[in-house]
Amino acid sequence: MNLPQRFEVKPKTVRNIVLLTIGCGIFVLGGFFLMAQGGRGIFVGLLAILFFGGGGLFTIPKLARRPVSMILTSDSLQQISPYGDAVLLWQDIESIGISKVFSNKYGWTAA
Repeated sequence: MNLPQRFEVKPKTVRNIVLLTIGCGIFVLGGFFLMAQGGRGIFVGLLAILFFGGGGLFTIPKLARRPVSMILTSDSLQQISPYGDAVLLWQDIESIGISKVFSNKYGWTAA
């Protein structure tokens, strides 16, 4: 069997950007609706617009250019993220499974 030398797994960036844009847009429109109601709705609506509108403006470009992937080779498993790279050699991995550290789940268990 002829296996590839390198297999790369990347997140679905375009799908995530579209979903985030739709979600932020719904909350911003809701903020405008609340502001139109008057009273306390003005304050809550303004907070929604600032939080989701501003957050979307800063988060969406970051999401579009972040280099996140997992690379599987015959020698190692490599994770590339904005916070740095990590390489695990297959010889250092004793089993594969779900590992939990605090509330974060990881997909492998290293020795």
